[in-house]
Amino acid sequence: MFTENERNELKDIVKKSADTGDLDIEVKVNTKDEILDLSSAFQSLLDAMKAQSKHAEKIAEGDLSIEIETRSENDVLSKNMKYVVETLRQLIQETEILSEAASEGNFDTRADENRFAGGYKDIIHGINNTLDVVVDKVLW
Repeated sequence: MFTENERNELKDIVKKSADTGDLDIEVKVNTKDEILDLSSAFQSLLDAMKAQSKHAEKIAEGDLSIEIETRSENDVLSKNMKYVVETLRQLIQETEILSEAASEGNFDTRADENRFAGGYKDIIHGINNTLDVVVDKVLW
């Protein structure tokens, strides 16, 4: 059974991580009971969050070469991070299509806005509108 001191110590560690977003917490206990089991489980959760944080950092830096693995069908965070990476890769593909078309003198090519949603669709729409204005001004 938990002593009040052990319960408070574990609660403080969990609360600090949750309140501050600090993932650099190492859970160390000197017991061999359910406190150790809970501490180990919490440390596993922290380690998984650290790995996801490193993936998010890579995405923020523009490194889309990362491969994010889902740990289960319920791993919502990994699934959504994979979706972000795939969507950004598709944005790059669309801009490469536009660039290649322009270099071949095909100024009527536009990116497919319907492949995207939300802010990603807004980006493609803005690119297409910019191309419309530029082509209209250059080819008058």
